[in-house]
Amino acid sequence: DAMIRRSDHESAWTLFRQVGLADGMEAANRRFELRSTQCFDYSWGLTRTSARDQLRFLAAISAAGTRSSPLDGRAGTLLRELMEDVIPEQKWGISAAAHHGEEVCLKNGWLKRSTIGQRWIINSIGRITGRTVDLRLAILSQKWSSPGQGIEVVEQAAALTRKHLAV
Repeated sequence: DAMIRRSDHESAWTLFRQVGLADGMEAANRRFELRSTQCFDYSWGLTRTSARDQLRFLAAISAAGTRSSPLDGRAGTLLRELMEDVIPEQKWGISAAAHHGEEVCLKNGWLKRSTIGQRWIINSIGRITGRTVDLRLAILSQKWSSPGQGIEVVEQAAALTRKHLAV
């Protein structure tokens, strides 16, 4: 709960250790068919991924309980509920593409990195559903001078993508 809803670092580390560090995550990545995602024992937060893999992950959550997902229905429902209920300060990103009355489940990530000149990585993945829409988006970005700058661009990209897709 805390890991998803509040981006609680210690909760994420606890889970990372419980699944067996990078080896456990790599096994999960294979089950979810995440072909470009790589994690390291020394830090779950430095996991490398691709937008395509994040879309595969969102598809698995969306299809939970079916043969096309490694998640059972209960796990998928719980994960979607947590992603729909992130704390208000973290409802940015993909949510910028949602229209009134639509549901948004999302997970955002942000990290300041010394390897890119103390600039920020800002990511947002999520699903927007409503009466006439079922849209999954993954926006991964880096080299922002501030979190605010990255969030603004990620939100613009989400809104423009939806507009371009005309959904």
